[in-house]
Amino acid sequence: MGRGNRRNFWQFWRQRDGAITAEFVCTLPLILAAMAFAFEFGRALWAHQILTENVRAATRFLSRSEITDSSRTLAENIVTTGRADTTSGEFWGEQVTVTFHPSVENGPVQTFGPPDFRVSGQTIRIEAQVPVNLALLGFLGISTWLTVGAADEARHIGD
Repeated sequence: MGRGNRRNFWQFWRQRDGAITAEFVCTLPLILAAMAFAFEFGRALWAHQILTENVRAATRFLSRSEITDSSRTLAENIVTTGRADTTSGEFWGEQVTVTFHPSVENGPVQTFGPPDFRVSGQTIRIEAQVPVNLALLGFLGISTWLTVGAADEARHIGD
């Protein structure tokens, strides 16, 4: 490298023209990745919140009604669509897995009573899970599913 080339190199190195653009280009992938992560985290949090609300509503409904196959179906509809009828639904539709503990055939769930509790009773427990597709990662060719779950338990006072 000749003397003129060295001088040109150091002149180029000291120049600040375009430094902001170069820094922006270097940090742009990090900014986009942070925005994608925030978006996907928000979608998963939204799915969890809706699922939690629906499971609580279904548990509340089932704890105040007679335990039958039709009331179980209505509770499943509440978990999957947010309503007892199936006219409109949330964004996941048929992908929700609903579990009743124990099954309705065995009656409303756990029985509790003395000596641990002052009075006897039974509880209803509903658990649900829904898969959430992380769409922006799918855009990059990464197929990623996150399973979101919720559970609720209430004393059975129906019949």
